[in-house]
Amino acid sequence: MPILKRQVNTEAVHAEHGSAEKPFIVRSANEQMEYAQSIDIPRKLFSEFIFESELTILFSSAGVGKTILSHQIADSISRGKQIQGFVNESEAQKVLYFDLELSPKQFESRFVEKTESGGWINPYQFSENLFIANFKPHELPKKVDVVEWMIDNILGNIIGTGSKVVFIDNISWLATQGLETSKDAGKLMKQLDRLKKEHNLTLIVLAHTPKKRKGEKMELMDLAGSASVGNFIDSCFTINWSNYDSDKNSRYLKQVKSRSSETIYHDNNVITCKIEKVLPNFTGVRVIELELGDEGFYEEDTHVGRRERPDTKIFSEDDRNKMLDDCKKVLKDKPDIPARELGDLIGVNKDTALKYKKIVQDEGVRI
Repeated sequence: MPILKRQVNTEAVHAEHGSAEKPFIVRSANEQMEYAQSIDIPRKLFSEFIFESELTILFSSAGVGKTILSHQIADSISRGKQIQGFVNESEAQKVLYFDLELSPKQFESRFVEKTESGGWINPYQFSENLFIANFKPHELPKKVDVVEWMIDNILGNIIGTGSKVVFIDNISWLATQGLETSKDAGKLMKQLDRLKKEHNLTLIVLAHTPKKRKGEKMELMDLAGSASVGNFIDSCFTINWSNYDSDKNSRYLKQVKSRSSETIYHDNNVITCKIEKVLPNFTGVRVIELELGDEGFYEEDTHVGRRERPDTKIFSEDDRNKMLDDCKKVLKDKPDIPARELGDLIGVNKDTALKYKKIVQDEGVRI
């Protein structure tokens, strides 16, 4: 039986209320489905964290490494390459990066080799698809709408470079230049959302969290102005400090909002990584592969709220033998038991339980 299309007389509605504009497009639900099928499925640019044609926020405390990570993501998109441990489904494309904090020399310092004598050699060669926009060192114009002025200039540079992927690093800098209230931040995000829709852009906006201490979990409410900003974004993720080990370079990534996919990297499955030289002349993020089992890292157990690694507690040989025996007994009845539950049963934390489970499995011990 053919679908009956119900026509909505929007002309009559506008005439009745004296409005010549048509701000809404009204379709039946089936027409909406048919129209949606003509639109390409958004591709992943950085696994489930960033999708094409979406407005995404990456936020953290100052100094954690969100700019390092975003430079790495921008480089990968411009080359059509994947960062190890993450998915990029797109071909190489033009990327415009508004760097509102680093000077050109500070930018260079992250992409060179440094000699023992203090010299900088072997500069990294970026793709010609990647453009960097710095703000000229002068005050914002007086007696103008700062948000409108900024949006006009952002759009002008997007069109000028032909870029469809745009990074803005960061909205907190804009706040210090005149966007003094969450209302202004919300207005800016609303305008960015409009640009995204009108020009089919992928926008990644960086932001700070105010007064966030190390060792605390990260949530959407920690994003500055989250009440006004969060309404206009499609996805949001964070990079945070980690107590995973003692070298102070450990971090973790976590999703806090996602519209295009299920939230995969949540509290109980964050991505553990390190800030380091991924190439001799490129500072970036390297994922720490999970070698202890097939379960994810827990934000609270693995990264925050403690100061020691999970395996720093000293056990005697008798203690270890007893826990190994207990582990074998549990695995005999429940070979697929979650690590946290196994740890509760044998008296250790999740990460240590995973180690004992791996020992039993690798040795091929009969259980």
